[in-house]
Amino acid sequence: MANIIKFVLTLCGLMVSFTSAQSPSNPQVFFPSPFYFYNPATHPTQKIATSKGKPTTSTLEVTYHDHPQSTLIGSHVIFLTTCMKELKDSNDKLAQTSKLLEVLNNTSTSLATENLKQELAGNKQQLDDMAKKLSTNSKDLSDAMAIIATLKNELNVVKQDVASSKSVIGNLNTAVTTSTAPSSIGKIPASCGDLQQIGHKKSGLYSVMGSNKIQTVYCDFTKSPSDSALQKWIGFADVQSLPTIFYVQKNGDFSIKNVPIPYEISVTNIGGAMDEKKGIFTAPRNGVYFFGFSGIGSFSSTNWGWLDVSLMKNGNMVGVAECNSTQGTAGNWETLSFQLTIQLKAGDQVWTQITEINNAVLHDEGRHFVHFNGYMLQEELSP
Repeated sequence: MANIIKFVLTLCGLMVSFTSAQSPSNPQVFFPSPFYFYNPATHPTQKIATSKGKPTTSTLEVTYHDHPQSTLIGSHVIFLTTCMKELKDSNDKLAQTSKLLEVLNNTSTSLATENLKQELAGNKQQLDDMAKKLSTNSKDLSDAMAIIATLKNELNVVKQDVASSKSVIGNLNTAVTTSTAPSSIGKIPASCGDLQQIGHKKSGLYSVMGSNKIQTVYCDFTKSPSDSALQKWIGFADVQSLPTIFYVQKNGDFSIKNVPIPYEISVTNIGGAMDEKKGIFTAPRNGVYFFGFSGIGSFSSTNWGWLDVSLMKNGNMVGVAECNSTQGTAGNWETLSFQLTIQLKAGDQVWTQITEINNAVLHDEGRHFVHFNGYMLQEELSP
């Protein structure tokens, strides 16, 4: 502050030495402040009353005059005193402001420090929480890694088991393929041993080829091939490669001797072995056949008469049926019939014919009294 006062006094001395005092020549103007002596460029204004009574503002014409230095020094002293007082007041205010700023600075610093401490405490708490979570997560991660390692080991074991299973399955497939592959013994199986040889494993009823017939046998495949209990005979199987059945009828009288009797009506002819127009049956297969015949002999006089109908096989008589009448009237009827079971070879021919006749006819009409039928009972198969 002392330096400032020294500077002001020095400045005043310079102003006293080099400045000419000037005062306005117009008596109407009063300058209350010494400042105006140092401001000759300023042209003060003043309100002046006019003749009409209304004030007006105009620039005063002022002429400045020199004054003695003693007068100016007094003015300077007054001016400097005022300046010093104002400087002191300003210095006091500046000191107060400085203190206030210092207090504010200390307060702001304390608040900022406290806030920073609180913020740091909060951040530390968050870091502690994060550290705890990280520790928990780390433990969980370690546990998960251990579980993964265990699972990997188990997976490797499973892979090894799968590889072993694939190998076993492959061997089984090979064994199954080998055991189920088509095989043959070069003939129709004639025993349980043959069936076992071609791959049968399940015990049960089977059909095998006998000498000339199909036989049903029970095979116990738990027994060895040399064990007699391997096969148990059940019986013959009714097997026919081609069913053969016929039934024909006459529709009129017939009396010609030693020729096949023709038949006009074919009721059944399964297999087509019967030629009813020729009256000849041809055996289609080797086997046992049944034949039956029935009819009526009608006599034409009261004298003794007779009628023989025979079953012929390849021209040879196999069986015969006869009817006769020793007395009576003309038109007398007698029945005749036969039933035969014979063994035939394929191609053998069988028919019926009149082998003896006297005063008689084989009688038939619309009611069909003459019948001839036959069928294969059992076919003889070739092994």
